[in-house]
Amino acid sequence: LLCRSERSDVSSTTSTPDNRIKLHLGCGEVYLPGYTNVDFPPSHHSVQQQSKADVFADLSQLHYPTGTVDEIRLHHVFEHFERPVALRLLIDWYDWLKDGGQLIIETPDFQRCVQEYLHSHSLGNQLKILRHLFGSHEAKWAVHYDGWDRGRFAHVLTALGYRNLTFTTGEWKGTYNITVNCTKENPPLSKAEQISQARELLRLSLVDNSPTEMRMLETWMEQFETTDVRAHAA
Repeated sequence: LLCRSERSDVSSTTSTPDNRIKLHLGCGEVYLPGYTNVDFPPSHHSVQQQSKADVFADLSQLHYPTGTVDEIRLHHVFEHFERPVALRLLIDWYDWLKDGGQLIIETPDFQRCVQEYLHSHSLGNQLKILRHLFGSHEAKWAVHYDGWDRGRFAHVLTALGYRNLTFTTGEWKGTYNITVNCTKENPPLSKAEQISQARELLRLSLVDNSPTEMRMLETWMEQFETTDVRAHAA
């Protein structure tokens, strides 16, 4: 979860007895023992009654030294990042991870949700799926900016250097989710290669190669490259 705040103080990071650093980003009310649970302050919550975070921080402003983190996980947070911001964060997290370090991301399964929406004859079920895909909207941050499924995860993560992708899917009360688990392996992809790949990934979202759309691409790249990125997650 995100809020505006100063860059995080990594001295607050907890580690396991074997000195492994594992980050649970956007923890909400779910506290994972052995992880540094990160979320925004309770004052930013609307429905949530308490926060169990170890660290209050804007996820887009976190910083960890290169090759120091063993695991990063996010559950129903990643879909809240705008398209350029999401790519930038994937590159940042890749940098933080040790060789063999894991990234685990769970989001709504866009493809499965769309299939269920099209086959459902219940307006209530359709509206529930739309909420799951686009956010609950009870607060400014409760909006989903993008959709993810197996094919998109596979293409994006592989392009940015992640390897050993595995997927699991699940259903909860008529909503459908997907989790991807991947690793950073040697030889690592360079930052320059990743930025080049990010540009090509953004290019895939253009309608055509008209001047207006090319200006859109440059605007996305400016957002991608901005240090103080704008991001809202829940």
